[in-house]
Amino acid sequence: QLINNSIYILENISVGLPILYISVSDRDNGINGRVTMELESPVKEGRSLFQLEKLTENTYSLRTNAPLDREEQSTYSFTLIASDQG
Repeated sequence: QLINNSIYILENISVGLPILYISVSDRDNGINGRVTMELESPVKEGRSLFQLEKLTENTYSLRTNAPLDREEQSTYSFTLIASDQG
């Protein structure tokens, strides 16, 4: 659930499950209307905690890439960067 730029998820969510679907668009036509997404994710033990997967030309899913432990860390932050081509 997305509230005030926060996602609330269960601690015991399975690794690899989507926690957020993102749809991007640009009103320009052709290549200028293409939007790409990039993820800046925290890393734990050399492994990114989250993974961004491109599903379609304008749809992505954000998935867990490692177990999340609330007792170890109560909040996690990541940054999504959307870039258009013109």
